[in-house]
Amino acid sequence: MHAAAAVLWHSESRLTALSAGGGVLAWAGFVALADPAPAAALFMLAPLVIVPLGLGLIEISHPEGRTRTYWRWVLRAQPFAAGLLLASFGLECGVNAAALAVPWFGFTLALAWIGLNLFRAGQLPFRAVALAYTAVGGFWAFLARAGVRPLGFPDVIVLATAVHFHYAGFLFSFVPAGRTNGGTSRYAAGRPDRMVHCGWRSRGGIGNHLQRFRSSLS
Repeated sequence: MHAAAAVLWHSESRLTALSAGGGVLAWAGFVALADPAPAAALFMLAPLVIVPLGLGLIEISHPEGRTRTYWRWVLRAQPFAAGLLLASFGLECGVNAAALAVPWFGFTLALAWIGLNLFRAGQLPFRAVALAYTAVGGFWAFLARAGVRPLGFPDVIVLATAVHFHYAGFLFSFVPAGRTNGGTSRYAAGRPDRMVHCGWRSRGGIGNHLQRFRSSLS
């Protein structure tokens, strides 16, 4: 079982690495040719590069089951959803740009659903939270491309909110809060889930709150 899970994880890691590599080229072309606003350039780096790299760090323990099946499909959908989102920045904000942003929003909702299942199962708690955060970022990205201004916020603030949840929400949730011993952080080498669990166990208060919340979902 563990051997099968390891094979699948390495295969999925290669897929996300290829997506991120292509994303770097797409992002570089976007910045060079479209001359986007700084907020747009910073935002698109997340769907094209940051998100696939982060997803490649997640190892789901069970190689079978509905969550695993959805996970494989979601990883395959990521570059297409990100590519359509990139294309939306070639249009003025409005209905057409929003339509191209819908697949990315749907992709982030799928990540949030998988994250909730992982959280309820007690797997990778902080990374499960990271997956949930992407749905919030995807929603704000959709609003930005639709030209919607909640509470009268200017367009740049709406897009900056999408940036916030893709970076502070998704990316920073992958930084392990390592336990320290004599001032030196101790990370479990080679296993992303162990890196997260170091932080999970080292923060007793946070861990207890998340465990109680997870129990309430069961």
